[in-house]
Amino acid sequence: MAICEGISHTPDFKDYLKRILGEDKQKHFEYIIRFIRNVLSHNIESEINLIADNFEGTKKQFIRSVDQSGVARFDFNYNRDFPAKTGFPEDYGFYIEIRFCDLKAGNKFTNVVSEWHLFMIMELCYNLVNYYRKVSGCYSTP
Repeated sequence: MAICEGISHTPDFKDYLKRILGEDKQKHFEYIIRFIRNVLSHNIESEINLIADNFEGTKKQFIRSVDQSGVARFDFNYNRDFPAKTGFPEDYGFYIEIRFCDLKAGNKFTNVVSEWHLFMIMELCYNLVNYYRKVSGCYSTP
């Protein structure tokens, strides 16, 4: 949620993500994050199934403004893509693809985004925010 809010309300943070990820990759990342945020924040069931109201707007906007194929792709490798490249194993990262074009109400969320992908995205979001705070001076470490 914090990443979505940062992208929507903090132009410096969005620019920072574009510098780190590149503009095209940042757009795909943003829509993947929006999708995850919208589905998870509007769900109270133990079995998370997609509800059209929670993804249709994001799906349509992604297809209209980013990629007409309707497929969001995000490939991240810490040694290649993260500015503070210390201590990461050589091939540490992940690839995620969300086929917005195929999403249907009732689909099981974890068939679209696996739990492993959620953990990797959470870790990346945490690292991106902490690095942003460090380089922007938003906080100092004790």
